[in-house]
Order: sequence, then structure tokens, then C-alpha cells
Amino acid sequence: MFYSSVWDPRLILSQIATIQCVYYLSLGGMLMLLDLLSGYSLTFTQMFSYKATSMHTWHGWIVIVGMLFTSLAGAFGLFVVVERSKKCLDYTVTAWIFHLCTCWIYGGFPRGWTWWLVNIFSLILMAVLGEYLCMRREMTDIPLGRPLGSRGAYTQVTQSSSSSSLPQAGSSSSSSSSSIGDIIPDPQSPSLDAMHHFSEKLNASLISTVSVLGTPPLTSAKEHP
Repeated sequence: MFYSSVWDPRLILSQIATIQCVYYLSLGGMLMLLDLLSGYSLTFTQMFSYKATSMHTWHGWIVIVGMLFTSLAGAFGLFVVVERSKKCLDYTVTAWIFHLCTCWIYGGFPRGWTWWLVNIFSLILMAVLGEYLCMRREMTDIPLGRPLGSRGAYTQVTQSSSSSSLPQAGSSSSSSSSSIGDIIPDPQSPSLDAMHHFSEKLNASLISTVSVLGTPPLTSAKEHP
């Protein structure tokens, strides 16, 4: 939806701003939901202070869980906005740098290892999941067009091609087989006269074929002494 193959600074800036908005909106919404369930109130300290990220308090675990779920929402934002797997890491690192600068301005440079651990893990999760979603879209088969014809048309073409190949097969057969094929009667007129005429022609054709092969014809029993 937002992808363009040409260099467009306005598009890039709008994508960065969109990803950043998705990141903070999802973080604020998740922290607000967890605070309501736990009986706390949402504050900017939870979002921008490294001191709020702690594994020793229940309030700190709320921030950690909110950051992890925010990574999932950010990966979906990459899938919708960026749409290219090779660019997901760039936009993820950009969003994380803006978040680091905002936290630095609000509460000082983060000096807690818990904050760094949680944010780096969230960054990796967001980038990897976003690349996976975008890669699945890129690997989807693109239909090249609708079939050229219906099944009936295909059958008709097949029948025409097979019928056109019949004369070629008939031309390669021997003269004796073609003469026998010419005397086959029409099955639509099964009269006694036609069957008798067919048997006479078949006998004559067999005799001529045997004479061509060099085998002496069979004589009847009356001709023997």
C-alpha cells in the first residue's frame, strides 16, 4: 500500500512517522490495559523512564509485558506500511533510536541493564517478525492471468489436433492395411448383402496380400489327386 520503487523522501518520512505512531499508540494502549487490570494508572514514566522497567516489582513487569506486545504490533505495522522484508530492520532500528532519544530527554540516559535487555529483545522480535510477514507476502504466487479457454474449448482444440494427426498416421501404413480399411462396411447399415460383399472383398484382399508376400496360395481339397 505504501511501497514505491522510486526514491521518495516524503514517502520515507511518512513511513517513519507512521511506524513511530503505531509503536507509541500500541505501547500506550497495552500499558493502559494492563494498568486497568492491575489497578494502576498510566503515566509517562512507564513509557519513557528506564527506572520503570524492572524485574523486581509487579509494576516493572507490566512495562516489560507491554514492550513485548508492542513489538508484535510494530511487526504488523511493518507488514502493512513498509511491505518489504529487506527494509524492516532499518525502520525498526529507526523507531528504536527515536524511542531511545525520547527516553534520554525525559529521564536521562538509560543506565539500567533491564531496560537495555528488554528493548533490544523487543527490537529483534519486531524486526524478525516483520521480515517474516513481509517475506510471506513476497513469496506468494502471483497469478499471471486467467486460462485461455474453458474446458470445452480445450477439449475442442485437443480433438482437432488429434484429428489432424490421423492422416499422418494413415499415410505411414502399408497399402494392404489401407485397402482392408477401405472395405470396412458402415455399421449403420448391417444388411446381409453388405456383409456378404464385405466377406468377398476381405477374402480377395487376403489372397492378394499372401501373393505379395511370396507364399503360394492354399488350394482346395478337390485339386489334390
